[in-house]
Amino acid sequence: MPLNKHEYQRLNIFLRDFLANNRVIYVTDVLQSLEEEGPELADIIVLSKKKRIVCRHCAAPVSEYYSINYLGDYFCGDLCHETFHEANEEQFDHCDEDHPDHFDYSSIRREYMYWNDHWTELLQEITKNSNTYAQEANDFIQELDEIIEAYSDYILTEGEDGVFAYEIYQYTLKLGEIQRHIQDWTSASKS
Repeated sequence: MPLNKHEYQRLNIFLRDFLANNRVIYVTDVLQSLEEEGPELADIIVLSKKKRIVCRHCAAPVSEYYSINYLGDYFCGDLCHETFHEANEEQFDHCDEDHPDHFDYSSIRREYMYWNDHWTELLQEITKNSNTYAQEANDFIQELDEIIEAYSDYILTEGEDGVFAYEIYQYTLKLGEIQRHIQDWTSASKS
């Protein structure tokens, strides 16, 4: 389960301080120290019976803005992804950009990050001087429908055609969640 922005910032501060003052050999050393110094954050990270996803490069838990490579390695963001691949380029027989689904993955990931960060601001700005909540929300929902529809091949296969295909399918589901949030926001604004 990805961390929210506040939890992610707290973890980054902890990791920066910990790694600056300690020699680390195992990730378990970091987790043990985190459990001692920040138990509430450790409880969030170490979820019982849930898979913990950490960055392949820095070992920090990934946020909702993670990225992946063609091998399925998770990274907390583009910078860790690029740094890891540059430092380990001899391990890879080709780069992510060579993969046939990489462009679609990158495109839908950017769309998701944009809409996830801005949908409330966009709706509030557009509707601040009018009562056209339903129409504006419908326009946004239609725009999201068009984005999702562009990836219909991945939806039909439910992302079973590889790492990037799976992630593209997951992003279509996440964009659908944003559509539901927009519908809920519109209903709340009417009342």
